Amino acid sequence: MTLELLFVFLRRGAIGSRPAVGLLTLGLLFGQGVIPSFEIASVKHCSEQDRFQSLRADAGRISFSAYNMRLIIMMAYGIQPAQIKGPDWIDGETYSITAKLPDGATKEQIPDMLKSLLVDRFHLQGHWDEQEELGYELLRSKGPSRFANSRPEDTPRTSFSGQRIELKKSNFAALSRLLSSVYIGKPVVDKTGIDGNINILLQAPEDDSEPFIMAGQRPAIADGAAPDPEPSRSLFAAIRRAGLELKPAKVATRVFVVDSIDKNPTPN
Repeated sequence: MTLELLFVFLRRGAIGSRPAVGLLTLGLLFGQGVIPSFEIASVKHCSEQDRFQSLRADAGRISFSAYNMRLIIMMAYGIQPAQIKGPDWIDGETYSITAKLPDGATKEQIPDMLKSLLVDRFHLQGHWDEQEELGYELLRSKGPSRFANSRPEDTPRTSFSGQRIELKKSNFAALSRLLSSVYIGKPVVDKTGIDGNINILLQAPEDDSEPFIMAGQRPAIADGAAPDPEPSRSLFAAIRRAGLELKPAKVATRVFVVDSIDKNPTPN
């Protein structure tokens, strides 16, 4: 996935603040306006051999391969993986999608176009619910911090590698979504009380050679199971070093419940 596009998806977390609704076709969740859609899209199942996950967006097109349905819903609705409740197959069945954007469309419209595709090609329906789950709270600690207010000339950017996570002109809500989606696999709620655009750096100490462990690199945590206090030792050390703390807690989270969805998309 390109980091620029990932940044778009991570910023789309506002959907989680919508009030709970009953059973609705997902397209109805977004008011009376016209929801943008791709000009044309090819959707197909991936074979057992096609397991290399990729995402590209350029020249008015977007394509991704070997993405399961949970990830596609996550990208469309800007929510964390743990906020999606659906049939078991959404974690196993993978798809390849190549789509052309309409003339004049922007990358910020891609999530809404994915919403339309899910309704049109997979007949996705669902409802929002609020649940209390075991997860983490992101808190500000009493030690020195490694974050600061961003400057007007700063360009929004999200980057991460083995032992480093950096967000520029961003916020702690976006960091919470990144930690949940990429590294922890459980809900992470921003409780820092800090608003506004800031620059954030999480970096392991120089004498620590252990990379940050991503969610897909360890066994999944079952629903209702207590989260590991420190699922990635080096990551949690970097979080403390930045003047922050991740504390296991029961957190209220908006959950999207998949009521019905077709495993096989409509023909291209």
